[in-house]
Amino acid sequence: MYQFLFKFVIVGDKNTGKTSLIKNYVNTIIPTIGVDFFSTNIILDNKDIKLHIWDTSGNRNFLNIISVYFKNAIGVVVVFSLSDYQSFNNIDFWINQINSSNNDYKNIILIGNKHKNYSKIISDEDIKKKCYEYNLIYFEADENFIIQNCFIKMCNNILCDFKKKPYLFRNLEGFKNNMPILVTTDYLNFDNDLVDEEPKHLCCKNYCSIS
Repeated sequence: MYQFLFKFVIVGDKNTGKTSLIKNYVNTIIPTIGVDFFSTNIILDNKDIKLHIWDTSGNRNFLNIISVYFKNAIGVVVVFSLSDYQSFNNIDFWINQINSSNNDYKNIILIGNKHKNYSKIISDEDIKKKCYEYNLIYFEADENFIIQNCFIKMCNNILCDFKKKPYLFRNLEGFKNNMPILVTTDYLNFDNDLVDEEPKHLCCKNYCSIS
């Protein structure tokens, strides 16, 4: 039985490779309209953490649906293409959408995704500035990249922040009355929601971060 349950959301422009990053990590994805869902577990500091991860479409026609998934999300992964300046510039748009959810707490990670046969045109300096502006941790994805390392980093940050400021976690998925959900039966509402909906220095090449 898991000790924590965290809701994560993955956002970014279409064709930035969000779903490919996920499919390299997990084989089973439950598709919905505008959003794909999958669940996985990680062990961190002897704690069993279940992740509910929503991979959103970059199509802004689904924005009303996508914005619903920001509510109560404890972690957000923003993906852009290292070969597409528009997707990099649109990080501002996605961060603004995330911030409009009015969550008291959000842990956000930025991933620059490398596409095979395309050159990297976004400079490290521009990435550093963006991360400094929004206080983001950065990972650069290539063919050897494993997105699980992002999830582990985020979970570690979340657990550390929870110890310091538990009051920030009120009304977030996986927490109840400012306390982590420790018993599956405490978490009654989320599983019922799994239904289709209508219409600041750059480190190593992998697992790197800007702090």
